[in-house]
Amino acid sequence: MPQEEQHFTQIDDDDIRFLSTQLRGVKQARVRFLAGTPEFQLEVIEVLLALGVSATSERMGMIAPYPKRRFSIRYKGDSAIVTVAQDAELMG
Repeated sequence: MPQEEQHFTQIDDDDIRFLSTQLRGVKQARVRFLAGTPEFQLEVIEVLLALGVSATSERMGMIAPYPKRRFSIRYKGDSAIVTVAQDAELMG
């Protein structure tokens, strides 16, 4: 019996470039994931760590309105809150 393939967005070079640019100078991030696969969530955390950003994460239920962009960022000093919607487009 063939296994069904799961189709989900992987983090790509455009995502990495976006995060690198937007999180320049950020030392800590709280990452809030809206749904998404564990693999994607791990990739996002690994990218942040590679950029020198320490990260904590949490899974959230749905929010309204649902984000149009994959990454929504709020800044507070040298920290950021990053909301991640895996199935949204990078630039909405």
